[in-house]
Amino acid sequence: MSNLTGSEKRRFEKLFMLRGGYVFNFSNRTFAEFVKDSTGIDIYELKYNYRSGSEADWLCRFWTVETNHIVAKLLGDLIAHGQKINAFEYDLVYIIDECRKAITRLSQEHVVMGT
Repeated sequence: MSNLTGSEKRRFEKLFMLRGGYVFNFSNRTFAEFVKDSTGIDIYELKYNYRSGSEADWLCRFWTVETNHIVAKLLGDLIAHGQKINAFEYDLVYIIDECRKAITRLSQEHVVMGT
């Protein structure tokens, strides 16, 4: 499981506009396709089901279930997608930089599982 901190999660939630339950402009189908293309994983597997079952909830659960490297890959691809569709306003530049630092940290860290 990834070790995103609470403050990092809040930054990503703000960046990806998760408050309304949606992730960017995705439909359920296009969100599933995006995650599959990014990670090879079906985001709608039952192990990712969480709270209301919104896209945002599935994504938040994905963060807690998957490894640092997989989470970092998806988060990086989501930022790239947000830039492609011009989803980020000027005031989010600082948050994007902080999110990229978190992605770099996740990419470089290994979670040690208990034995």
